[in-house]
Amino acid sequence: MRPNTAPWSDTEILTALYLRDHEGLSASKIGARLGRSKSSVLGRLFRVDRETDASDPDKIGNGTLPPRWWKHLGAIATTAQQTMVAEND
Repeated sequence: MRPNTAPWSDTEILTALYLRDHEGLSASKIGARLGRSKSSVLGRLFRVDRETDASDPDKIGNGTLPPRWWKHLGAIATTAQQTMVAEND
């Protein structure tokens, strides 16, 4: 099977991040699941990490999402729900 050479979709990127950060899969296993090469996965994840780090160069949380925000989706949803409840009270 030839690896997929189409541009990465947002869903694929988030899936790759989840598989790496939550399930601890290697780039080759992520690639196998997504139909991508190991090199393609490594390159995409490197660029996402680099862009995430560059979005807050002074490291003061200047209105950007925190680094590796996808790791904290459950906590973000809980906080948002608590805020909505508090605002409605």
